[in-house]
Parts: sequence; C-alpha cells; structure tokens
Amino acid sequence: MPGLTRHPDCNALDPGSEAGVTRSLRQCKMKKRFRSNGSALLLVLVAVAIILVLMAVQMRTLFIPQGASPLPTGIEHYPWRLDEFLVAEGETIKLPRSPKPTLDEAVSLNAAVSRDGLPRGNVSITFGTDGRIQAAWESQYESSGKSHTITAEMTGNIVVKKTYTDDNGKDKSRLFLVAKGRYQKQAMSAETTSSPEKGDAWLSGWLKPDLTAEGHISIGQNTDWTAVYDLITAD
Repeated sequence: MPGLTRHPDCNALDPGSEAGVTRSLRQCKMKKRFRSNGSALLLVLVAVAIILVLMAVQMRTLFIPQGASPLPTGIEHYPWRLDEFLVAEGETIKLPRSPKPTLDEAVSLNAAVSRDGLPRGNVSITFGTDGRIQAAWESQYESSGKSHTITAEMTGNIVVKKTYTDDNGKDKSRLFLVAKGRYQKQAMSAETTSSPEKGDAWLSGWLKPDLTAEGHISIGQNTDWTAVYDLITAD
C-alpha cells in the first residue's frame, strides 16, 4: 500500500485498510470543516457584539451631547437644546389662552437666584403682550476669599405648546418661558482681578396663573460644562 500522508488536522490514520484510510480522511475533513465553521461563527458573533456596542454609543450621543458627562434629565443642564424654542425677531409668537396666564397686560417680576442654596442675586423678567421676554440678572457674592460678580442680559419668548409635568401629572395652567443672551463673570481679590469669564446664558422656567415664576438660569462657555442656578419668585 502506498505510504500514508498525515493530515495536519488528524491525530492518526488507520493504515489497516483502504476503507480505514478513507474513513480517517473523511473524519479529518469533517473536523476541519467543523473548526472552520466554528471560527466563522465566532467572528460573526464578535462582529455583532461590536455593532451593538457602536449602536449603543450612537444612541447615547443622541441624548447626551458630545463631550458632556451624564447629566440629570432637566433640560437646564444642557440648555443649548432650548434654542429650538426661541422665536426669531419679526416672527409671530402664539399667545396663550386660559388657564395659562393670558398676558393681556405686560408683566414684570423679580425672582431670587440661588445655587446650592446660596443666594446669587436677582433676575428681573418682563413679559410683553406680544409674548416677547426680556431678562436681566445681577449677582454679587463672596466665595473663597474673593468677590464675584455675574451679569447677564437675555431675550426670548413664551412657548405655549409646552406643558408642565411632574410626579403629580400635567399642569396646563403654567406658561413656559425661554430666553438667551450673554453673561460675564469676574472674580476679584485684594491682590488680583481675574480676566472676565464670558459665555452664553439661558433662562428657562414657568409662569404661573398668579404671575409668580420658577425656573433656572444656565451659563456656560461650551457644551462640556454648565452651571445651573435656581430662580423663584415669592408667592
């Protein structure tokens, strides 16, 4: 019988008969095919896993802007999303009907601003009968041995289509407000005066039927970070 060639995937060949050799070769081929199919299946599973991870990352970026850390769900923590509610100058703003405040007359109010329970000045907000808003914020406070000053002026509008919702359900009597502008923050000490920090400022909140308001002021220089301040008027 001719010399037998050992297949690289075979442990041994049966030299007892031609049928044995044929059977051994067939088994070797089956083993090789099985290993090949197993390797291909493993590659497919790895590829699917990679695709699922990439899809998860992509979905996450739809809700958390690039470069930002995971944040609470409140839009005030990523206020650039408020820009879609701003109505361009010259465009008509839809006016509210009862039970929302109807703004038949101009409304002006002042709200106290705070951060982490510490006072941070006051913001004045004026609502025009056309639905336009003007706001100005001033804050002076002491922290870490320095005197800090923040000023901001913002303009914007009411948004009738948004409805207030909390754990108790919907409250259609509240009127959403949004405004945007620029802020400047500066720190001073007895020895030095820092260069002013400048960036975007957003105002967002809700006007109640009794003409009191609550909401937030958000400031930041980019989408990597945002400082959020609370505002509320006296009842």
